[in-house]
Amino acid sequence: MPVFSFGRHADRDVVRILDEFPQMNVGAPCPLMLADENRLAVAYYLQIAPSSPADQATLHVVDPTKSLLSAALVKIKGCLAVRSGHPNDEALHGHRLYPRGLHAYAVSEVHQSSWIDEIDQANSVHHEHVPGHFKSKRHIIFTFHDSTLEVLCDSFEYEVHHETVFGLLPLMEEFLKR
Repeated sequence: MPVFSFGRHADRDVVRILDEFPQMNVGAPCPLMLADENRLAVAYYLQIAPSSPADQATLHVVDPTKSLLSAALVKIKGCLAVRSGHPNDEALHGHRLYPRGLHAYAVSEVHQSSWIDEIDQANSVHHEHVPGHFKSKRHIIFTFHDSTLEVLCDSFEYEVHHETVFGLLPLMEEFLKR
């Protein structure tokens, strides 16, 4: 029986921020996820740009059902695995990839992902296993204020809308129905 160890090759992980994504809201991105076995739709608020210097000190209360703001809708295809939850921004320095370049409030990609290696190793017990079968997958990480989302996928794209996060549900459902 094989022995599985998470992060066996974690010293090879290289984290790079995907600068093309607009800045997520650092205080209340209010992420919402909808998924089937192959696709994942993620909606979250983008950073609110202050309109004046006085506005910088203003607290903005954000409600994902009522706040009409700029929001990203990320459409992810070919999902192999998804992790969601801990750590939040205050504990992100405890994440296994923090020393490799992981930052809070960002969308990043992990190159030479040890998570992909782990899944390949776990799949090696399958009688038709092909070593390296999952190497083409992309490892994407969203580091929100209160949680972290990691995805192994084939591809992703995003759109920006002026909507509530929950108002994007019909678009999320439409994406999953295709």
